[in-house]
Amino acid sequence: MHSKPRKRINYIQQQSGKPWTRQRITVVFVLLMLFLFPLAMGGGGYANLSAVKYALFASLSLAYLAALLFPRFWHPVPAGQLAGPVVAVLPQLLLCALFVLAVLSSMLSPYGWLTIAGSNGKDGLLVLALLLFTTLCVARYAQWKDGFLS
Repeated sequence: MHSKPRKRINYIQQQSGKPWTRQRITVVFVLLMLFLFPLAMGGGGYANLSAVKYALFASLSLAYLAALLFPRFWHPVPAGQLAGPVVAVLPQLLLCALFVLAVLSSMLSPYGWLTIAGSNGKDGLLVLALLLFTTLCVARYAQWKDGFLS
C-alpha cells in the first residue's frame, strides 16, 4: 500500500507577514519555554541553577503577559475574527480555586507579608499568580499547527 507523502509545512515561512495575534504570541512563548528553559544553566553551572531558571521563567512569563495586552494596538483584529467566549473548564476552575485558597491561607497566616513574596522571593503568592495567569492564558490562546507535529 502506498500512502501519499505528507506535505511538510514550513511554519515560519507560512507565518511571515502575518499580524501578531494573541495566538501567535502564545505559540512563540511556548516554543521559547520548551527550547530555552531546559538549556538555561547560567555561568556557575549547577550552583545557581534554580536562580537562573526562575529568572528566565519570570522574565519570559512577564514579557508574554505584557505582550498579550498590546497586539490589538499593533494590528486591529476585526470583531468577527475575535476568539469566542471564554469557557472555563474544570482544570482552570481548580487552578483558580487553588489560588483563592492560597490567598485565604496567606491572609490567615501569622507570617503576613512574607507569604506574598515568599521566603526567598521564589515561592510566594506572586509566583503562584504568575504561574496561574500564564497557565490560563496559554490554555486560552494556544492553537497548535500541523507544522509542529511533522
